[in-house]
Amino acid sequence: ANARPSLRLDRAVALFRIGKYAETVMAADAILTSQATPTIITDAALLRADALFAQDLFKAAAEAYDRFAQKHADHASLGHARVRAGLAYTRSGDVATGGRRLREALASLAETDRALRRAALSELLDQSVYASRWTDVERDAAALLATLDPTDADHRADAQLRFALAAARTGRTDEALARFETLLREQPRSVAALQAAFERGQILAGIGRADEARAAFDTVMRAAAKDDPLHAASQRQLASLSLREGKNDAAAALLADADDDALIDLAAAHASRGRFADAEAALKRFIAGHPKDQRIDEARARLAIAIARQGRADDALVIFDGLIADGSTRATAIGDADLAVAVRYERAMALVALQRRDQATTQLKAILTEPSPYRPFAAIELARVASEASRHAEALTFATTARESLDEAREPDRPALRERVLYLLGASALRTGDSAAALTSLEELIRIAPKGTLADSAGLLLGEALLAAGRADDAAETLDRLVQSTARDDLLQPALLRLGEATAAAQRWSASDRAFSTFIERFASSDRWFLARFGQGWSREQAGQHDAAIACYRDVVARHDGPTAARAQFQIGECLFALKRYDEAAKELLKVDVLFTVPEWSAAALFEAGRCFVAMRKPEDARVQFAAVRTRFADTRWAELSREESDRLQPDALPGREQTKARATAQPD
Repeated sequence: ANARPSLRLDRAVALFRIGKYAETVMAADAILTSQATPTIITDAALLRADALFAQDLFKAAAEAYDRFAQKHADHASLGHARVRAGLAYTRSGDVATGGRRLREALASLAETDRALRRAALSELLDQSVYASRWTDVERDAAALLATLDPTDADHRADAQLRFALAAARTGRTDEALARFETLLREQPRSVAALQAAFERGQILAGIGRADEARAAFDTVMRAAAKDDPLHAASQRQLASLSLREGKNDAAAALLADADDDALIDLAAAHASRGRFADAEAALKRFIAGHPKDQRIDEARARLAIAIARQGRADDALVIFDGLIADGSTRATAIGDADLAVAVRYERAMALVALQRRDQATTQLKAILTEPSPYRPFAAIELARVASEASRHAEALTFATTARESLDEAREPDRPALRERVLYLLGASALRTGDSAAALTSLEELIRIAPKGTLADSAGLLLGEALLAAGRADDAAETLDRLVQSTARDDLLQPALLRLGEATAAAQRWSASDRAFSTFIERFASSDRWFLARFGQGWSREQAGQHDAAIACYRDVVARHDGPTAARAQFQIGECLFALKRYDEAAKELLKVDVLFTVPEWSAAALFEAGRCFVAMRKPEDARVQFAAVRTRFADTRWAELSREESDRLQPDALPGREQTKARATAQPD
């Protein structure tokens, strides 16, 4: 804090270079509020903006870059700030502002600022392709090519592909062919070359040069993997050529009914098999090639879903928001009511991924208002969110809705949905205290899916439910099976603890000791070790091994702090009492009240200390402890027990003042 500003800036730069961006922001903020020189202040402001950008805090980064640009219009890094501001606006979802800022930045950048121009143009090119602004695509692709080194083969090929696509999409066939052929000649092994060959084939087919088109599509099919969407698209193009020529058998062998819309259907097939990257590629080709097609909104909807399923929630949300207005989906334009609901559901899940839970909850609840295949999915997600927030009654309500709407789901989805519903029903019922309902759901889940992905987790909950229902032996049997079968440490830890509790409840003390001991051997560094160590002590105490139990309890007291430690200290006193070492027992019990602030165990300990004094024939000391319990813990059962013990300490009725004095001492107001 007292270092020179230049050293503090050096430290902030060092933090940035090793990727500690949050700490960089804090260091830069400290500099900005200091008495540093203008140069250091300026450098810290830019570094802070870069650190925000590096953390994907794009809105804050955009504002920081804007402030820098406004205050330092003549700074050497002005171009960097303006380009980064444009990128930040775009990535925060404000594509229009981002695009405008990038255009403005480009206008002021020198031709020598190649890296900055490349970054701005790459983003603008992506925006223009997505929006099918082919004039902008052509301009930006040409400008981008001018910034790329000849050795940057992949980026050059990608820019050349878009440059050629712009000519093709604006009807300039000869130019497009020439550009595609240039790409194929210069970058024959690039990823873009394959699509260039395909696009060239489409143009050739469109102008009647069928043989050349067929050769182009054959080349793509030979080069592309069979699961590459370009392979299938080339097949369909070859089928179309065969149909035109009347070669029906050949056309039938090559997907004779293929047409442009088949790209959407192909993408749906990919998505149904979980190949969302392939689905995305197919849909982007369709959107780029057919911006005015009547199925364009359907393609965009499927594209947003494919992107969301790959974990890119921000990117997906931009597309979703373009399809949704005022909380409703353009179902008519999409042309598929189920897909329209899917858009709303997937948008909600993207909001969940972005931690925008309130908005997600509103969207999911809206889906519950009408029947659809996505209603059980929405109800399950709402139940999961409520359960994680410990709102178990609410989770139970949503899980019940999910169960009632299972028949609305598509047939292939129902088995997995049913497992999730039963699990949530069981977990929620257990947490709300309805162990009978929990048992019904969990036993059904294990019966219908004994090898399912939720079977082990359900087994743990089933053991807990059986224990809560007072069926300790059944709980122990269930938990023991889980302990013997599971390979998951995250389940084995709680299963061993619950097994120790269940066998203790069944008064099987050696089995309980064994379960807790196994936990300690396997998970000595677990943050729940103290529960197992206490369990060892309890099982040994109940088995009459008081000295061994005391050793366990002392370990908990020495290494832990909390209610369990207070309970362990109490049990040390109880063990000593059982050994008739009353003086030691009293001292240990009184430590509970001194060392811990746990009223329940303080009250119990003071009462038991009183009993120790009774056993040592020290009635006055005993009365003091019982009186303390009645005074400090008047609303507890220990107060009533203390009153009863005090009454037993009263001497027989005798005349004189000593009896009155004794009573007054024993029962103060």
